Amino acid sequence: MFAIDAATGVVTIVSPVDAEAHASYSILVQLSDGIQADTSTVVIATINNVNDKTPMFQQTAYSRTFAESTRMGTTAFVLSASDADISPTNLTFYLIPTVANGNDAGSEPFSIDQTTGNVTF
Repeated sequence: MFAIDAATGVVTIVSPVDAEAHASYSILVQLSDGIQADTSTVVIATINNVNDKTPMFQQTAYSRTFAESTRMGTTAFVLSASDADISPTNLTFYLIPTVANGNDAGSEPFSIDQTTGNVTF
């Protein structure tokens, strides 16, 4: 994960780090002049999480048949998704794009709750 330049003491990251895998690393660094006893210290590298994981739906497609007499407000679908990012970057919001299936904004017969994923007529 890390390397140190023996001449300058600069510690560099040499392979990818991921806050979801390890939030921090403890690195033991030894110091020597070749004559006196070695000394050491611990360097702690804390990895800040970034929103680097894509939210994923639990299913690739949702399909259901409705009677034309289905009443407004009926739950059509309950979508489910997850995001592998750790908090606070793992927030997922559901939305229906402003133009879907070639229709104008607002002409879709559905609405969606942004936080629960419930789709209703």
